[in-house]
Amino acid sequence: MVTVLGTLGFHEEKFLPAILATPNVSRVILCYAPGETPEKERKVQLALHRVRRALSGTRAALTEVKLANPWDVSGMLTTFLEELGREGPDNCVFNLTGGTKPMAVAATLACLVTGTKAVYVPEESERPDLIELPLPAIMIRSLLTPSQAKLLRVVAEHEFSSEKDLAEYLRRSAPTVCYHVERLRQVGAISEGGTEDRRIVQPRITKTGEVLLLLHERLRTNARKSGETIRNIPTDR
Repeated sequence: MVTVLGTLGFHEEKFLPAILATPNVSRVILCYAPGETPEKERKVQLALHRVRRALSGTRAALTEVKLANPWDVSGMLTTFLEELGREGPDNCVFNLTGGTKPMAVAATLACLVTGTKAVYVPEESERPDLIELPLPAIMIRSLLTPSQAKLLRVVAEHEFSSEKDLAEYLRRSAPTVCYHVERLRQVGAISEGGTEDRRIVQPRITKTGEVLLLLHERLRTNARKSGETIRNIPTDR
């Protein structure tokens, strides 16, 4: 039996083909976001109604997941990974056609890190032909070292007035912390807010940093389950 996940925008005709073209569908998980205006909300509710009506004559159970923010990639990625974790990636197909572009980005990342089969209905095509996307589980290594992941996690949970304060909190030397902050800044995981004293910077996690941390935690969980050691691209220090 197969579970079909999908992101829904304003047009149900981009959501339904993946269900109709997939054999042995036992469950459909529909992820959608509220409209930002009354008109957009009306379109969302109309698309939801049409999906419900189309599935009412099938044996597939429908689960609706309301996303908090259609622009928050890290938040949506968390939701998608949780749903895939419950269902099992090998038993899922993810239709990432509908919804906002950030929804598609989050869904693509979830498929890459879990190896979930991804499909797409070309919006440019007059026919709703289903296309399987070549998204192998290629994210087998984390961009973060254990030390960098710990630093990023701490920065996500606390505010620091300077790198010196961060180093004191971590009980690491200032040069070591400076090194890791610079590496994280280079990959877009940390931004450095300024103060009146330009020599002092305040490390802050970015949206990219939130995504990298999520993926790192996912890979670490996978490594624990398989009994392997998580591998990293950078050399730790």
